[in-house]
Amino acid sequence: MQTSDTPLLSNKIDEKAVMKKVTWRVVPYMAFLYLLCFIDRVNIGNAHDALKKDLGLSEAQFGQTVGIFFVGYCLLEFPSNLAMKKFSPSKWIARIMITWGLLTASMMFCKDFVGLMIVRTLIGGAEAGFFPGVIFYFTFWFNKRERAMKIALFYVGAAVAGVCGGAISYGILSMDGVLNLKGWQWLFLIEGGTTALIGITVVFCLTDYPHTASWLTPEERLFVVAKLQETNTSEDNPVSVEKEVKRIVWKDVWSTLT
Repeated sequence: MQTSDTPLLSNKIDEKAVMKKVTWRVVPYMAFLYLLCFIDRVNIGNAHDALKKDLGLSEAQFGQTVGIFFVGYCLLEFPSNLAMKKFSPSKWIARIMITWGLLTASMMFCKDFVGLMIVRTLIGGAEAGFFPGVIFYFTFWFNKRERAMKIALFYVGAAVAGVCGGAISYGILSMDGVLNLKGWQWLFLIEGGTTALIGITVVFCLTDYPHTASWLTPEERLFVVAKLQETNTSEDNPVSVEKEVKRIVWKDVWSTLT
């Protein structure tokens, strides 16, 4: 029977200090990304009056453009999370943010109800997998006992977006007429473009796994990995976090769906 290395490492490592370092490196950044996600998701509501006026939308049509987002989201959410198991978290989360940011910015070119419906459906599909993907990403860093509190802190991003999102949108909408663009066009361009640009930085700023974290010492990396293996995998078949998340077992996928 194998024994965990965690107790031995704990004698040399300050567990509280290490996990505090991990928390501050991982959670605020992901909360910031979720803030961008939330702002982009609700910005169409902030442009409600201007869109109805300029595109000639009825109240029912506007409601349909809001709701159609979740069609693409629901259809691609599950495949997106399977893809995250295949690719590294930094690359896949970056892909999600870049595509939904560019599509959000492209809404500035919409001229009618049909065009708006098409783009909103594509945005839903592009964003699919972001929220559950982040929760999945947390399992690479925090064990079951720690995860609930980290997810609660992550939700702060949505709360902050709710507080400041409206004020940001109001300020951007006041740019109506600048460079002959409508205020709602500036809204989608600035908020979507910002998300796409920050999405590019995710490739370089997001650390995929504990054992690849350059900001941890070798001893700290070993400690975090051993701690996760001790609580998240069976003693009979201990595997590294990276190998575990990249292994897609289609039998398990089918059993989940049936």
